[in-house]
Amino acid sequence: MKVSRKQVAENRERIVEQAARLFREHGAAGVGVGEITAAAGLTHGGFYRQFESKDALFAEACTAALHDAESELAKALERPEGVKAFTRTYLRAEHVSGASRCPVVTLASDVARTGAGDDASAQSAYAEGLRAFLAGGKAMEPGEPDWNATTATLASAIGAMLMARAVVRADPDLAEAIVASVRP
Repeated sequence: MKVSRKQVAENRERIVEQAARLFREHGAAGVGVGEITAAAGLTHGGFYRQFESKDALFAEACTAALHDAESELAKALERPEGVKAFTRTYLRAEHVSGASRCPVVTLASDVARTGAGDDASAQSAYAEGLRAFLAGGKAMEPGEPDWNATTATLASAIGAMLMARAVVRADPDLAEAIVASVRP
């Protein structure tokens, strides 16, 4: 049975969406192609007609996840005290102890482990997405005063989130103290 181009595109989008979610929740090594396709409601067999490899999907999932994060930040930056308001919301306790949707935090370690040899596609995708995220939908470039201020605030919050998530089950008081130290 022939599948329409529209259906092929929709299937690919579902795979990328589910892969981005699963990679954020379990890490790239913690998720197999079968789990991704099952979550998308598709069979494993069609995966390799859509993607060259799981690594190629990981790079595309990074792009999609960071694009969504950029959109969220851009909306927040439209409001007064946007970056501070975004940071307050970002550093809520349920984000520390629950499943974080933030790809900047959840994908960073996996991306850092990629790129051996000539395959730096995930790092390139992440770098491009991170650059756009830090600009927050504005025409800001690294080194400009507004970019520096926004990036400093976000980097503090993201670093605190990363550390807090690493210890929250073992020492919830320490996790909360870390987050509180940078919460505006």
